[in-house]
Order: sequence, then structure tokens, then C-alpha cells
Amino acid sequence: MPIPHFGVVIPWDDFDKFADMLSTNNIHFVIEPYVRFEGLPGEQKTMFL
Repeated sequence: MPIPHFGVVIPWDDFDKFADMLSTNNIHFVIEPYVRFEGLPGEQKTMFL
């Protein structure tokens, strides 16, 4: 994970819409969108631009 960094908390469904919008507009991902800790407490979606 790139350091330093900061995060933005958005609703689960909005994350996918936002990631799709970024991709559609050819925004470069340093780390593509994915789910961290899948199936575990603290499961979260993340991406790095």
C-alpha cells in the first residue's frame, strides 16, 4: 500500500459506481479496486489512485 495515503469512506454500492466512473474516464489506478479481508470482520473495498 502506498505511503503516505488517506482514505475516504463511502457507501458500499457507491464504491463500485465511483470505481467504474474512474475507469471509464481513464483514471490510472496504482492498485486496482478489490475487496480486502473478504468474509472477515473489517471486510472493505479499497483502491489506490
